[in-house]
Amino acid sequence: MFDLKKFLLILKNNNFWIKLSALIFFGSFFLGYIGAAQNLGFIQEFSAPYFDFLEDLAEEVVDSSPLRGIFLLFLNNFLASLRVLFLGIILGIAPFLSLLVNGSILGIVTAILAEQNINPVFFLSLGILPHGILEIPAFLISAAFGLKLGYHLIYPIEGKNRRKSISYILNEVLNIFFFIFILLVLAAIIEILITPFLISILFI
Repeated sequence: MFDLKKFLLILKNNNFWIKLSALIFFGSFFLGYIGAAQNLGFIQEFSAPYFDFLEDLAEEVVDSSPLRGIFLLFLNNFLASLRVLFLGIILGIAPFLSLLVNGSILGIVTAILAEQNINPVFFLSLGILPHGILEIPAFLISAAFGLKLGYHLIYPIEGKNRRKSISYILNEVLNIFFFIFILLVLAAIIEILITPFLISILFI
């Protein structure tokens, strides 16, 4: 059964890692935005493979029923969260790169829209915030524990050996993963059923 008090305590105890995760993500967002504004052509070419993947996913979601679209978005985000978390054991490289790439891409998209005279504040408020307020924290928490896992593989938690450190962190993960699951389900529902309508307001 989901224990909210335990979940909140775990988040509090991992405040440093969550803040670090957020710093990397939002720092990358601003770097991506500034970089794209300075040299939009190069940045677009550099990020083209990632945009191609997003376009393919978007087409598959659009061509699906709302229920299947919700499932596809949830599955993509859920698997991404699993990857950044558990691949963090490889020295924290995967969560770090994922935070860097996803933050940068969001910044680049915002810069591209600004270049097309679409207000970035409206875009972020209507196109990202409604589902992002759930999806981004789920991603940041997953990445935070991925970073923590990689760090303590090298430097065990004080008073514990390496095996016990990893076991301790994985136990924390088990106690928060239901929350991440719920956040991603709700985010997918909002992104399919509400976000498209809000985005359409930008183009009225």
